[in-house]
Amino acid sequence: MPENRAPALELRAVYDHLAFLLSSAELCLYEPHYYGTLRLLDGASRFVRVVLDAGLDDPRMIDLGRRIEEAKSVRKSNPAEYEQLLLSLPAVVAEAIRALPNGLQP
Repeated sequence: MPENRAPALELRAVYDHLAFLLSSAELCLYEPHYYGTLRLLDGASRFVRVVLDAGLDDPRMIDLGRRIEEAKSVRKSNPAEYEQLLLSLPAVVAEAIRALPNGLQP
Protein backbone atom coordinates (compact mmCIF):
# COMPACT_ATOMS: atom_id res chain seq x y z
CA MET A 1 0.00 0.00 0.00
CA PRO A 2 1.47 3.40 -0.91
CA GLU A 3 2.41 5.52 2.09
CA ASN A 4 0.10 8.42 1.23
CA ARG A 5 -2.98 6.27 0.50
CA ALA A 6 -5.45 5.58 3.31
CA PRO A 7 -7.85 2.64 3.12
CA ALA A 8 -11.12 3.61 1.43
CA LEU A 9 -13.29 1.56 3.84
CA GLU A 10 -13.82 1.91 7.59
CA LEU A 11 -12.58 -1.16 9.46
CA ARG A 12 -15.54 -1.34 11.88
CA ALA A 13 -18.05 -1.29 9.01
CA VAL A 14 -16.14 -4.08 7.31
CA TYR A 15 -16.19 -6.30 10.40
CA ASP A 16 -19.86 -5.53 11.07
CA HIS A 17 -20.69 -6.74 7.57
CA LEU A 18 -18.56 -9.85 7.95
CA ALA A 19 -20.19 -10.64 11.30
CA PHE A 20 -23.59 -10.51 9.61
CA LEU A 21 -22.54 -12.72 6.71
CA LEU A 22 -20.77 -15.32 8.83
CA SER A 23 -23.51 -15.47 11.45
CA SER A 24 -26.00 -16.01 8.63
CA ALA A 25 -23.83 -18.84 7.33
CA GLU A 26 -23.81 -20.41 10.80
CA LEU A 27 -27.62 -20.24 10.97
CA CYS A 28 -27.81 -22.08 7.66
CA LEU A 29 -26.48 -25.15 9.48
CA TYR A 30 -29.96 -25.53 10.96
CA GLU A 31 -31.94 -24.69 7.82
CA PRO A 32 -31.83 -26.30 4.38
CA HIS A 33 -28.30 -25.45 3.38
CA TYR A 34 -27.04 -27.40 0.41
CA TYR A 35 -25.69 -24.25 -1.18
CA GLY A 36 -26.59 -21.64 1.42
CA THR A 37 -23.55 -21.87 3.67
CA LEU A 38 -21.13 -22.07 0.79
CA ARG A 39 -22.71 -19.06 -0.94
CA LEU A 40 -22.46 -17.03 2.26
CA LEU A 41 -18.85 -18.04 2.76
CA ASP A 42 -18.06 -17.22 -0.82
CA GLY A 43 -19.69 -13.80 -0.36
CA ALA A 44 -17.59 -13.21 2.74
CA SER A 45 -14.45 -14.32 0.92
CA ARG A 46 -15.12 -11.99 -1.97
CA PHE A 47 -15.80 -9.14 0.44
CA VAL A 48 -12.48 -9.77 2.21
CA ARG A 49 -10.66 -9.67 -1.13
CA VAL A 50 -12.37 -6.39 -2.09
CA VAL A 51 -11.45 -4.85 1.24
CA LEU A 52 -7.84 -5.96 1.07
CA ASP A 53 -7.57 -4.84 -2.54
CA ALA A 54 -8.91 -1.42 -1.45
CA GLY A 55 -5.77 -1.00 0.63
CA LEU A 56 -6.83 -2.13 4.09
CA ASP A 57 -3.76 -3.76 5.60
CA ASP A 58 -5.04 -5.84 8.52
CA PRO A 59 -3.45 -9.15 9.56
CA ARG A 60 -6.69 -10.32 11.18
CA MET A 61 -8.56 -9.73 7.89
CA ILE A 62 -5.92 -11.70 5.99
CA ASP A 63 -6.20 -14.55 8.52
CA LEU A 64 -9.99 -14.46 8.31
CA GLY A 65 -9.81 -14.76 4.51
CA ARG A 66 -7.50 -17.76 4.89
CA ARG A 67 -9.90 -19.44 7.35
CA ILE A 68 -12.87 -18.83 5.07
CA GLU A 69 -11.04 -20.41 2.13
CA GLU A 70 -10.05 -23.36 4.33
CA ALA A 71 -13.70 -23.94 5.26
CA LYS A 72 -14.80 -23.76 1.62
CA SER A 73 -12.14 -26.27 0.61
CA VAL A 74 -13.26 -29.01 3.04
CA ARG A 75 -17.04 -28.74 2.56
CA LYS A 76 -17.35 -31.89 0.44
CA SER A 77 -14.39 -33.90 1.69
CA ASN A 78 -14.92 -33.44 5.44
CA PRO A 79 -18.38 -32.17 6.43
CA ALA A 80 -17.63 -32.37 10.17
CA GLU A 81 -14.50 -30.21 9.82
CA TYR A 82 -16.46 -27.82 7.59
CA GLU A 83 -19.09 -27.44 10.29
CA GLN A 84 -16.48 -26.80 12.99
CA LEU A 85 -14.70 -24.21 10.87
CA LEU A 86 -18.02 -22.55 10.05
CA LEU A 87 -18.97 -22.40 13.73
CA SER A 88 -15.62 -20.78 14.60
CA LEU A 89 -15.72 -17.91 12.08
CA PRO A 90 -18.13 -15.52 13.87
CA ALA A 91 -15.88 -15.69 16.96
CA VAL A 92 -12.88 -14.72 14.83
CA VAL A 93 -14.75 -11.59 13.70
CA ALA A 94 -15.86 -10.82 17.26
CA GLU A 95 -12.24 -11.05 18.45
CA ALA A 96 -11.18 -8.66 15.70
CA ILE A 97 -13.92 -6.20 16.66
CA ARG A 98 -12.88 -6.34 20.33
CA ALA A 99 -9.29 -5.61 19.29
CA LEU A 100 -10.28 -2.38 17.53
CA PRO A 101 -9.56 0.88 19.40
CA ASN A 102 -13.24 1.36 20.32
CA GLY A 103 -13.85 -2.34 20.87
CA LEU A 104 -17.53 -3.27 20.83
CA GLN A 105 -18.65 0.37 21.11
CA PRO A 106 -20.63 1.43 18.00
